[in-house]
Amino acid sequence: PRLLILGPLALQRGRDPVPVTSPMLRRLLGLLALKHPEPSTQREITDTLWPSGPPSSHQSLIHTYVSQVRRLLEPGGPRTVPAPTIVRTPTGYLLQASRNQIDLGHFDELLAQAERLHRAPDPGAAYESLTQALRWWRGPVLADADPVLRQHSAAVVANERRVKAVLLYADTA
Repeated sequence: PRLLILGPLALQRGRDPVPVTSPMLRRLLGLLALKHPEPSTQREITDTLWPSGPPSSHQSLIHTYVSQVRRLLEPGGPRTVPAPTIVRTPTGYLLQASRNQIDLGHFDELLAQAERLHRAPDPGAAYESLTQALRWWRGPVLADADPVLRQHSAAVVANERRVKAVLLYADTA
């Protein structure tokens, strides 16, 4: 499966979309993908899922939602690469996935490559890397998510990296 957060949240298995219709599962999956490769704390998850305050059963609900997201991430058919999964950490949960299973990871790798090429200097190759990097963007980070997730510090930083890429792109054009 592939997670797309550079625009509206989407989960794909191959080229097929995997529906994530529950608002709570969308929030949880969006947060975990946004924070990747860092874990999300229990507090962060609670605040994202219940911005107005959690219910008394929030701990068990988080466990239920994590189990449901794990099922969404299970691959269909034979496994050629390890599927993303969610693992428990001492302070919360971590989306365990390779960088190329999340569009933000692809973008970050291509941006880092473009920055190295720009310093080399190889503006033509930097331009090509930036062109590929910017193609991953389909809109603002988690464009269809709740404001609490769109305004998360990790979303703000990702959007700032997009601006950085656009400015570097203009500089290399």
